[in-house]
Amino acid sequence: MVVLNPGELYFGNDADEIATLLGSCVAAVLWHPHYKYAGMCHVVLPEANKGMKNGRYANSAIETLYHDVRRVNTKPEEYQVEVFGGGNMFPDLNNKSNNTVGDKNISAVKTELAKYGFRIARSDVGGLKARKIRLFRKSGKVINVYVSNAAIDEL
Repeated sequence: MVVLNPGELYFGNDADEIATLLGSCVAAVLWHPHYKYAGMCHVVLPEANKGMKNGRYANSAIETLYHDVRRVNTKPEEYQVEVFGGGNMFPDLNNKSNNTVGDKNISAVKTELAKYGFRIARSDVGGLKARKIRLFRKSGKVINVYVSNAAIDEL
């Protein structure tokens, strides 16, 4: 199993499971039903500064996944895409507004996916809890489990 930490991403067909734990971060999950390619990114912030490219930011993470998809001669529209996370982990500090880090991450990931031609089949975003996400590469099944703050250390 590949476990993604914040800012990491994975794409390929050699890991049977990919998992991550999300609070205000957002994961985009990709799965190709024929070739069984799987991808996931753990986005921490919406946008990198110009010239910065790494998986911590929605714009560079989704761009990297797009290039990975094209590298194996597949197209974005062939993938089952799901988006998770973006929780408001500190509602008392954020005044429950729609302008939290989680909300910005959700918007940025969805915008970037659309920009590269990915179509979102399912999303479970927002809310006040953390999530454990696990993708099973062979079946494409994604398990999305809400966890309390006390259970965050377990993946």
